[in-house]
Amino acid sequence: MHATSAFLALAGFAALTTGAAAQAAPPTCTVTVPADPLSAKGLATPYILGGGCTMANAGTQSFVEATILDPATGKLSSYQPLMITQGTTPAVAPVVPKLPANAIVGIWFGSNANTIVLKDTNGSLKQGNCVNGQGAASPFGQFAACNGAALMAAALTKAKIPALGKARDGTVCPTVRSFAVVDQDQSDNVNTQYLLVGTQTAQDTAANRKKFGKKGTPINNGSDNALLTAFLDPAIGCTPFLVPALDDPGVTRATLATDELQGTLQAAPVALVPANDPMVLVNGAQSLTKTNLYRKEVGQTLAANLGQASGKTYCQNFLKVAPPVIQAQKAMTIKGATPDPATGNNLFTFLGARFAKSFGADGLNCVGLLGVNSPITPVLDGNGVAIDLKFATNGGGATTTSKATATAKPTKTKGGKTTATAKPPVYHRTKGGKTTVVTQAPAPTTTKCPTTSKKHTTTTRKHY
Repeated sequence: MHATSAFLALAGFAALTTGAAAQAAPPTCTVTVPADPLSAKGLATPYILGGGCTMANAGTQSFVEATILDPATGKLSSYQPLMITQGTTPAVAPVVPKLPANAIVGIWFGSNANTIVLKDTNGSLKQGNCVNGQGAASPFGQFAACNGAALMAAALTKAKIPALGKARDGTVCPTVRSFAVVDQDQSDNVNTQYLLVGTQTAQDTAANRKKFGKKGTPINNGSDNALLTAFLDPAIGCTPFLVPALDDPGVTRATLATDELQGTLQAAPVALVPANDPMVLVNGAQSLTKTNLYRKEVGQTLAANLGQASGKTYCQNFLKVAPPVIQAQKAMTIKGATPDPATGNNLFTFLGARFAKSFGADGLNCVGLLGVNSPITPVLDGNGVAIDLKFATNGGGATTTSKATATAKPTKTKGGKTTATAKPPVYHRTKGGKTTVVTQAPAPTTTKCPTTSKKHTTTTRKHY
């Protein structure tokens, strides 16, 4: 999803980042990629955030995530390289990972800013097979990758992908390629979380959490991936594809790569990056080349022509799948924590508001492509927070609706302001097989969409 989008991406929704103040975001952030980025030394060398962006600003925080494949065994692991603000040093030196022989490493980037541009260090962009968009003039936006295509191609042939389980309602667990999970810009941003210590950052590990205590504030990147693995899966009784963390012994976690790999098990219709995704537009126009560049970095089937990446078809499937699922799973999601208290007062209302925004003219413009209104209408309080949803009964967005009352416990209203009382969880699994939960505090941030689409340049959207 577009940086913003991740969740609400389309929905325009907020990143669940932290207590860091969300200041006005510069139009473009730079991320300096260290030398030999695919090596153990390169992974442990901090990436540098510049261009006027800082890790202390929730609106410009940027993140790196790596997935590693052992080609001999097919086993996957994860590592979260550290991002630091230009001119600062790490609060703690990053852990140097022990990589398997001939390891294949894929690196992905996500940002809470509008756009990130990768910068070279002694040939690092070439060494890492880095892809930032269609040339320097047309970056994707909040997304970039290094060697992502190679890792995904190898993992699809060598890795063992766990089967999808069943949710509490008996339905098959969703993936990031489900039309019930995607938004305006699917498959962007990462699961990485750091600790913010003043103006410095550290890897979010058990050792560092113990070292810094309350002085270390968790910060993260709003995304479809985090929405699925940290919010939706726990709410409906599903478990994501988890792999060992090389930077945090005894912990397992989901990554963009593992989410996309499990997405290959998604039953039809399957959501793949469409040509009308704002992140793959070039000067507001659709581009088959840029669409396929993006798809390749997340292991998706390439489109032979723009018709195979049709935004209209995408919208038709979005309309057909998402609203019924959101309505049917209300009993489970209404009890779930909201990823963004400024968008919805629980997971149920958040999902509905996110869909409505994504479906609208400022999202994928499904209303224009299909000639119908959104079948979900959020009921807002005085602060613009969705507290209820109305569903059209004819499937086409007419005014006849069936009302769903949202009274989730995770939020409360005080003095007219809606706040979150339940923090969204991030799953970690210990060596003993016991799953423990580390919470992360939501704090909405707002930025504008990337300038790849003229339609979106004046539309303010939030992350997720």
